[in-house]
Amino acid sequence: MAWATPKTDWTADSCPTLTDFNRIETNSQYLYDKENADIASVIAKTRFGFNDLGANLASANNLPIVKDFHVVTGNTAIYYLSTTGYLPGARVILVFVGSLTLHHNEGVLADYAPLYLTKEDGSHGNISLTSPETTMEFIYDGTCWRQLGLFFTL
Repeated sequence: MAWATPKTDWTADSCPTLTDFNRIETNSQYLYDKENADIASVIAKTRFGFNDLGANLASANNLPIVKDFHVVTGNTAIYYLSTTGYLPGARVILVFVGSLTLHHNEGVLADYAPLYLTKEDGSHGNISLTSPETTMEFIYDGTCWRQLGLFFTL
């Protein structure tokens, strides 16, 4: 979500319009997302000891990870993580700051691998993330990205 330049020429007779309210909501969401992403990056450095963090990534059906730690923003469902440059045994930690669904074992896609997810009850299937700063660790087994343990919220 992009920042919209705030209106600064209000007068005593001004009345907010629908466009004004939309801009205010958009900017509020932008600041919320930015603050949560910044907090997650600090946690990555202090709690997990990562100094070379990957860039924040906007959630996407096919998530193009390139480092061992990323903050994922946005609400788009995720089906696959990229595998380029990753060998079996590679681990990745992702901190999700939006509400989204991770899809379980959706098949094969070139240069990407599906997620193999374990829900809290021990069954396998899609996981809906609704809490900001939900953190998950995955390990690449050469075929899929397997979730290590259960997810947790920082």
